[in-house]
Amino acid sequence: MSATRELTAEQRELVALGEGGEPVLSRVAVSADAGSGKTSTLVGRVAAIMEASMAPHDLRRKEADLEAPRILCVSFTERSAADLEERLSSWPSCEVYTIHGFCARVAREFGAREGLSPVFTILDAEAEDDLFRESFEKTFLRAPLPTGEHAPDVFEKICRRLKDSDGPIEVRTQAGRDARLSEFAHATIDEFEHEKKRAHALEYGDLEKYAVRLLELPEVAQILQRRFAHVFVDEFQDTNAIQCRIMRALVGPKGGLFVVGDEKQSIYRFRGADVDVFRAFVAELPARRRLSMNFRSDPAVIDAVNSVCAPIIPGYQPMRPGRNAGGENLVAARVTAETDADGVEAVLKHLGRSGVDPSSAVLLLRSVTRGERFLAELERRGYALAISASGSASLDPRMKALMNLWSWACEPWQKLRAAKVAVDFPEVASAARPAREALPELLAGPLDKIRAELFFGEELDCTTLLERLDSTFGLSRRFGSAFEAFELFVLRHQARGVAPARLATRLHRIDEEAGRIPDLVSLPPPPELKGALRVMTVHASKGLEFPYVILAGLAGRTPSGGPIVAEKKQLWLAGRDDEGDLEKWDAFLAAEAREKEAALSESARTLYVAMTRAERGLFAVSRADPMPDSEKPARARKESPKNWDEWIKQGLTKVIPASALAGEATASKSAPVISEKAILPPLSDELPHYAPARVGVTALLRGENISAPLGKAKGAGKAEGARFSGPDPRPARIGDEIHRLLQFEQLEALWKFAADSRVDLRAFREWLATEMGRKVFPPSNEPGSARVLREFAFDWKRPTETVTGRIDRLLIFGEGEGDEAWIIDYKTLFSKRSPGKFRETYAEQLAVYAEAIQNLTGIARARTFLLDVACATGSVWHEVSCD
Repeated sequence: MSATRELTAEQRELVALGEGGEPVLSRVAVSADAGSGKTSTLVGRVAAIMEASMAPHDLRRKEADLEAPRILCVSFTERSAADLEERLSSWPSCEVYTIHGFCARVAREFGAREGLSPVFTILDAEAEDDLFRESFEKTFLRAPLPTGEHAPDVFEKICRRLKDSDGPIEVRTQAGRDARLSEFAHATIDEFEHEKKRAHALEYGDLEKYAVRLLELPEVAQILQRRFAHVFVDEFQDTNAIQCRIMRALVGPKGGLFVVGDEKQSIYRFRGADVDVFRAFVAELPARRRLSMNFRSDPAVIDAVNSVCAPIIPGYQPMRPGRNAGGENLVAARVTAETDADGVEAVLKHLGRSGVDPSSAVLLLRSVTRGERFLAELERRGYALAISASGSASLDPRMKALMNLWSWACEPWQKLRAAKVAVDFPEVASAARPAREALPELLAGPLDKIRAELFFGEELDCTTLLERLDSTFGLSRRFGSAFEAFELFVLRHQARGVAPARLATRLHRIDEEAGRIPDLVSLPPPPELKGALRVMTVHASKGLEFPYVILAGLAGRTPSGGPIVAEKKQLWLAGRDDEGDLEKWDAFLAAEAREKEAALSESARTLYVAMTRAERGLFAVSRADPMPDSEKPARARKESPKNWDEWIKQGLTKVIPASALAGEATASKSAPVISEKAILPPLSDELPHYAPARVGVTALLRGENISAPLGKAKGAGKAEGARFSGPDPRPARIGDEIHRLLQFEQLEALWKFAADSRVDLRAFREWLATEMGRKVFPPSNEPGSARVLREFAFDWKRPTETVTGRIDRLLIFGEGEGDEAWIIDYKTLFSKRSPGKFRETYAEQLAVYAEAIQNLTGIARARTFLLDVACATGSVWHEVSCD
């Protein structure tokens, strides 16, 4: 099947490959309008590259690239990263991260070069805020600033701005640079850094700073540039200067780069995103293209967006509709009413008469907090509201409780998890407050039987564990829709053959690196939303789409300005006169004017985001203007509109009074204007199928969806843990960390981590000094006799399916007919095991690896080995016969 069969001409150009299987446009920036199928295009390009790379490898040529190209996908939003991870999950050579997840990966792998321990925690926004406030208060108590002119919170804001900067910032007052303030700010930051170091913690800004310092080291950049042949970046409009430096260093001057962004959707200035930085980066790339066709929204909605946004967004290019109009309730109009509650009620009544459930609509506000009175009025009138100010379900405390319970069920030695479970499920803890050391034992009773099966049984999978937890703790009854969402999350992993402990590992990594569960941000609304109107902020809705969008709270307020104005490298601090009023001098006023203009530009982009969430209908609730423009004073007519209400009145000419909308179903049935003669069918969200089926090695061994299964491996799906010198059982997360450190040969960090975790690796350390150990892991100062491929990802194309997998370590010896491949699989066991049983358990898995390598490379002899890192079998090195 053609890789471009379902793509538009704009998209086919971006997916097209040239000779050698490389993209025709190897370094390109794509401006993707809302709803233009950017993710389908990105995924199609990845799939095309991967399919072209599936020719057999020639491992006999020294100059050959032994690995299939590995692809890195980085997104600047969690929702986009979750979508990409889901749609690219069948390609093992693709690694998907959020920008901070990738920075954490770089910091853990190479951080030792900058004196950073690979074992650190990542502060979420709330923890970082609390820690910084404590640091500020400690500094203020030691050396208080004079507070006659400003309250302490003003100085705290200044300190935060200096902390978050990626370079020096000057603090300016009317008298010039303020040395005392700079000294105080640096003292606060030093205190904050000391507290983080003591807690072995980093914040998101630290991750970026470490990543850019490491990537700008030539040896680190070269390693990653060789590792990733192509880099894809999504939602790049939300970038900042330091993140752009990371991308430049990562890709280098010749690497493949595919950047997708839409500057009209850059709405995160408060997080440090800078649309000017995005524009400058895009201008550096040799190719720039646009996806202009919107497949999400009805043509009437697209016309409304174009009409409103063209006058207020500089350089705005109109979107083109990508689907036909059809059906009723397709309307984009301004609904005039005395109050916002009246207007929203009229829209709901209109939709209700047509059989549209309120849960098919969303009410978007710029701030839920500022709309509390208006929302309370809707509830008083009998409307059910489902209010969410965040786009992530995992911020729900019910979801956190489920995460903690699952992780602790799989990792009972985690005392912090146990403490959280004791709070969430007080009925299983002692009535008296127990000592922290005793928590795991006191809580263990309800889970003893479950954990016995989890640790030693063969069949306890994710869904079975969830059923046991539900029956033990009444989770479905206790947590309702949150449990249903978590159940969907578990089912997704169960379908991929993920073991419970592996899922616990993922939950731990998500909690560390992102603080949220990406898979949950795009889940459909739970059943309890039936009949309820969803309410959320525009920022929380970004990346989502809804059949009907209602905009309210349009008037807004013009910010009056405060004592601080922050520019890129300057902080301006106004003084106060004898009466306490702010004193602003010319330079301050000029900076304040620039800040207001930037805020106004972002407000226009935020309105664009809000309007483009709508698929079928868009309703903007507005107050009727009592005076037409012709009767306004000339001065008022000349003034440019400054808020959403005025912008919508200017551009959205279709106006329906709330009384007409609520009382007459025909009021909104006027035929929409079609602005495009040739309307294409909607773009398919499905990835083109480049092979009859794609299946991982584990699924292959289980005989899932395979026409000629190889049989089920004994113990398949049973995760392993590390062997402890203490009593703690089966720490899968620690086993994964050992695997990762071994993968990148960070041996010094490995010994330290093992000692801290009480894992006995003495036998493995002694084995490394043997002849075989030096052959497999040659010291850095000795040339090895083999070519080493770490984490070798492969796609083996068979007649009926494509088998995907990843080999921990692949060694290639000799040239020509004497070629020999060694396939090495790392295992970290938690209990003693018979060597024969150990080899038997993994023999079929290794046989698949060997057959894949022989078919891909043409090497006749492939030997397979197991590396028992913790020596649970009494020997570190095991050769497994695949005959």
